[in-house]
Amino acid sequence: MVGLSQCIGREPGFSFDINMAGLADHHDEDKPESSRSRDKGEEEADPHDQPQTMKSGESSVYDGLEKVVFYLRRMLDAETRYLEIEKLCLCLFFTCTKIQHILLKAEIVVICKSDVIKHMLSAPVLKGRLGKWMFALSEFDIRYQPAKAVKGQALADLIDERINTDVAALSVRAWTMFFDGSVCEDGCGIGMLLVSPRGATYSFSIRLSSPCTNNVAEYEAICKGMELLLDAGAEAVEIFGDSKLVISQLTEEYKCESGSLFPLWMQCRELMAQFRYINFHWIPRTQNTEANDLAQTASGYKDVVEEAQRRIEDATELRLWALEKIKENKAKVARAYNKKLKPKEFQVGDLVWEAVLPLGTKDKIYGKWSPNWHGPYKVDQVLKGNAYMLELLDGRKFPVAVNGQHLKKYFPSMWDDQQ
Repeated sequence: MVGLSQCIGREPGFSFDINMAGLADHHDEDKPESSRSRDKGEEEADPHDQPQTMKSGESSVYDGLEKVVFYLRRMLDAETRYLEIEKLCLCLFFTCTKIQHILLKAEIVVICKSDVIKHMLSAPVLKGRLGKWMFALSEFDIRYQPAKAVKGQALADLIDERINTDVAALSVRAWTMFFDGSVCEDGCGIGMLLVSPRGATYSFSIRLSSPCTNNVAEYEAICKGMELLLDAGAEAVEIFGDSKLVISQLTEEYKCESGSLFPLWMQCRELMAQFRYINFHWIPRTQNTEANDLAQTASGYKDVVEEAQRRIEDATELRLWALEKIKENKAKVARAYNKKLKPKEFQVGDLVWEAVLPLGTKDKIYGKWSPNWHGPYKVDQVLKGNAYMLELLDGRKFPVAVNGQHLKKYFPSMWDDQQ
């Protein structure tokens, strides 16, 4: 496998263009004679210097700019099976590391048909070879520029035609998974809802054989869901759940220190490594109802809830029946009371007592011996609704009406007769 990169120094020490034409299986016959001679010379000079890597280069001056073409050959068999976009990322990594002393203080412009920088930054988790390359390239000032915007595209096209490589970024349509776990006295269960890229849905409700905690059930749901996705051949997946702790631990936002959760965390991480793309999203429970129903059905909690709801409905009906009976009894008591009730009626000029309002008011001086009635007053006017206007015995009128239920007939006492 050979990586070809063109380094163009715009101003010495300040700016460099890296024009990557591609990566492919390449033979010595495709190299220029000068390159092959340099390879042989380097091998004879120090054959044990880099047993797995050979590099050579040729330079030329065009329009006042020095253009250097580096050939980086890798002898590792595993790297020949990389994806085309990953081969381009590997080319950029080796180009920057091999001439690090030149590019470290310069602005680097990467010219390529595919945006390798965006591809590396789009990885959801910093892991594997992409994470290693991203960490190594973080010390460089790198900027991407499409190949069509470069005047020197002719040279890159020539190299591209020689090695006969077509690199294109492939877009992968992701699966979607909703998961949830449920734990109750009747048992434990997990629920998964899988949605294919074409919109087909697959529901799974599995009862766990042994009792566990809520967090363990959530991890079991994720593990089983990822296994089902791998069996279906999924390469990219978006995972949604309402467990903030589990999702934060899998994205390494939180550290998993629980002894019961760590083995499950390791199992999930191993399954995550088998996907090309995986991303986690936290959602509230109200948006995860389908997976929640599947988990509750598996654990038996849903049956308990339905039984409780049925009992509540029965109790509600009984409560309404009791309320109607209370209303009927109150109506009977009211009719019996009204039969014995003698309405108070007063005429103009009658003397009456008025109750001390509000009822139960005590005078600070007399205390418990405070009077409950005061007066007498004279009825001045009879109004509708058993209301009366009163006046004092000297003729001064009350400003407001008084309800008849707070009045009673005044009868002179023996003391009044003596006066």
